[in-house]
Amino acid sequence: MWERFTKTSPLGAVVTAALDEARRRGDRKVGTDHLLLGLLHDPEQAGALGVTVEEARAALTDLDQAALACIGLDVRGLEPAGLPRPKRSALSRNTLTAGARTVLTRAVESNGGKTKGLEPEDLMRSVLTCAPPEPAAALLARLGVDPSAARNGLDRPGT
Repeated sequence: MWERFTKTSPLGAVVTAALDEARRRGDRKVGTDHLLLGLLHDPEQAGALGVTVEEARAALTDLDQAALACIGLDVRGLEPAGLPRPKRSALSRNTLTAGARTVLTRAVESNGGKTKGLEPEDLMRSVLTCAPPEPAAALLARLGVDPSAARNGLDRPGT
């Protein structure tokens, strides 16, 4: 079922962007944070949150640096080590974290159990339900996005 998300469609473009974001960061799995970054590639979704993908990437880097600082590692100002990036792979159950699988499943369930006709807004609504410790929840908080208000904005007619 998961491979259906990378078909040519507005949602397929979002999921492909999420795969690319995971690869760009050197992550082997697509998490809820990558799904959020993928959504921010869509101008309508970025506008709904009032956040750009560049701002979200910077906030995610800040969160990573803060987490590393908690264990005594200061990586600010260091250049990436040039580690090989994971190869681009198709979306599958194995490329998703448990949280990302849950978000995608919730989006499908909200569409009557069908992937056909699923739109980026459906995925955004699902991402906005993430709670800590999901990375998307931490990223939304760092960006100052109120998930409840954003969901309400998506649910209004004409938005």
